[in-house]
Amino acid sequence: MIAIGVDYGDKYIGLALKAADVSVAVPFGEIERVDDKQVAQKLATLAADAGADVVVVGMPDHMSGDPSEQSKKTEQFINVLQQYTAVKIETMSEILTSKQAADMEYPHASIHEKSAVLILEDWLSS
Repeated sequence: MIAIGVDYGDKYIGLALKAADVSVAVPFGEIERVDDKQVAQKLATLAADAGADVVVVGMPDHMSGDPSEQSKKTEQFINVLQQYTAVKIETMSEILTSKQAADMEYPHASIHEKSAVLILEDWLSS
């Protein structure tokens, strides 16, 4: 299975990839956000080129489980993304991933890519 993890943000979208022949996620780049349509088109192209079976988008809900303002923006983005790809889209909680990402190795990866790795690894182990 090939999966792409997504850490959706207002300015940058971090990506992670789990290739078919490996069991771990690795940083897969970052998209600078202009608007949701631009990000959705770019992500749909990357997913098609990678042969992705699923895209896993992190949901930044509050610790209580209630949706945050960013969760609402993320849901809107997912709705746009669905217009550009037939790849299955799933969500995964991303509570505390930014804090954990700061402690990760990957010296050449952005904090957004590292967060996407954590989102995807959490989804893979769920």
